[in-house]
Amino acid sequence: MTPMLLDIGAGELLALAVLAALLFGPDKLPELAKKAGRILGFLRGVANNATDQIKTELGPEFADLRVDDLKPANLVTKIIPGDTQSELSSMRAELDSLRASLTQLQKDTAGEVRLLSDQVSETASAVATSAKAASDAAADSSSSKSIAKPFWMTT
Repeated sequence: MTPMLLDIGAGELLALAVLAALLFGPDKLPELAKKAGRILGFLRGVANNATDQIKTELGPEFADLRVDDLKPANLVTKIIPGDTQSELSSMRAELDSLRASLTQLQKDTAGEVRLLSDQVSETASAVATSAKAASDAAADSSSSKSIAKPFWMTT
């Protein structure tokens, strides 16, 4: 299966045909279609010759080369042996599992940090309340006591 040129679908091709009929008229359209067919055939021939030349220059290990194989992702899978591909797949699975574990650990840690923060806030509030109460009690007890006067002030 060969990929379509420019990835044009059936609806787009029909729209182009209607546009061409409107622009060039029905009497010139068959002549233009023949020229377009010749150009397309020429381009396919050039592409096939280029592919054949690449195959011969790369050597016999690339005798079954296709144009799709020249894409970087496809070329890597063709060059790397199958057992290496399976090792890469198992490593990818392990990394995904590790990522999931780390994500869960991060969520658990964040929850514990929030809980500890709340506890510290409550403890700080209780300490502040106790310190204020102690300060108030000390102020009340010092104001109720009589202050001793130095001996030179006594009469």
